[in-house]
Amino acid sequence: MSRLLAAVTGLVLAGTAAADIAPPKGLKRVVLDNTITTEKEYPDLAFFLVSGGDKVEPVKLDPKTPLVIAGEGRGGRFRFVTLQAVPKDAAKAYPTEKEFHAAVAAGKVEGQVGGKGGFGALTEVKDTDPRKVVTREWKVEKIDAKNGIVVTAAPDGTKKEPAPPKEDEEAVSAPRGGVWVAGLAAAAAVALTGLWLAGRRR
Repeated sequence: MSRLLAAVTGLVLAGTAAADIAPPKGLKRVVLDNTITTEKEYPDLAFFLVSGGDKVEPVKLDPKTPLVIAGEGRGGRFRFVTLQAVPKDAAKAYPTEKEFHAAVAAGKVEGQVGGKGGFGALTEVKDTDPRKVVTREWKVEKIDAKNGIVVTAAPDGTKKEPAPPKEDEEAVSAPRGGVWVAGLAAAAAVALTGLWLAGRRR
């Protein structure tokens, strides 16, 4: 998991530079806020946002406390974040908080799970759209060791993974650079899976 997380992080950082390119004609870039809700309690888990490959933020997520990931202020390499969960008492295995956070960022905490995608801080809308901030709402469907954190949204009656986002008539969930990163991330995942399988056959 740590190798894959590192590969995806590198691709996301590359995509951040691409996201600085001006949007296509007819579109403008605005702030993107993401709100994540859950109907189930997860008392045995602690949640974190990981961005920039090394920034770790502890967050709350329960039925009474939606997780709001504000896009405002998330610049540079911190524009893209992933949601991670670790066993509640996992920090006790590390001498310092810094070492614990480094392990979370690297995906090396025992029992750690994450989502298949992440959440950007910017989106593109039509240049005639008066909005300066777009809010996307997501819901945690389940969390387990096999599937990780499964987060979906159904604004139009269909479930979608939070990343890679798809274009629709109104907006794009992330700059085009993000879509490019998602494609490379998928390729990296396939490549790493192949290496893992090859290692098992030896």
